[in-house]
Amino acid sequence: MFLPIGDDIEREAAPFQFLTILFVFGCVAAFGWEISLPAETAWQQIIPFTMTPAVVFGYEQLPLQMMLIPVEFTLVTSMFLHGGWEHLIGNMIFLWVFGSSVEEATGHVRFFLLYLLCGLAASFGHIMLDPASSVPTLGASGAISGIMGAYLLVYPFNKIKVLVFAISFVVVRVPALLWIGGWIFWQCVEVWMAPFSPVRRRFWPRPGSGRSARSSRRDSSPDRQAPASRPARPSSRQGCPSAFVRSPPPCGRRP
Repeated sequence: MFLPIGDDIEREAAPFQFLTILFVFGCVAAFGWEISLPAETAWQQIIPFTMTPAVVFGYEQLPLQMMLIPVEFTLVTSMFLHGGWEHLIGNMIFLWVFGSSVEEATGHVRFFLLYLLCGLAASFGHIMLDPASSVPTLGASGAISGIMGAYLLVYPFNKIKVLVFAISFVVVRVPALLWIGGWIFWQCVEVWMAPFSPVRRRFWPRPGSGRSARSSRRDSSPDRQAPASRPARPSSRQGCPSAFVRSPPPCGRRP
């Protein structure tokens, strides 16, 4: 296990990175709402706030009772939703470690714009690769990946404190160029290996999981579909239910 837990940036006066804290609080609060929902109706209440490429382009349509917000707003709301505890905790650790330093370097306003634009760019990239996909997506991974890229540009030779677990826990200091560069390389490896996977998945940057595989919901999903009669509670190990007027293909598989 390799988990970044801080960096070596020396601060004469620690500023209050309130936007980073606000983003973390927003994601945690949204996940608290997700897990508080009854299992029988959880997905019907969550899907309206996720981003689905086919819905954005008009190929699919949610039932009228699920159209709670304009579809364009889901590009933002989906950034605050997560598919499980591992997804949430990992992403929030990465966001705090890299986001707090980037916010200090860029200032609050530019950091806000950077985070939002990176998240939107990730969503648009996902949409353009498969605009007819009927699979809901969620997670802050795209925005956090952009923040990591900004950190690499601002602090390429700064040391990242990485918690390593082999036989025992050890903290090592790794240059940001090596750590983030290695992380980017691993994403490329997983994208290259995706066609050989027994479960067909789409691979996208997912900082907080310790791996980057995420299928339809920016999380790993088995090659099956949850029963429509009892939608599954959000989990990185469960499939996606059908909630569209035209039934989508099984989770993680193209038709």
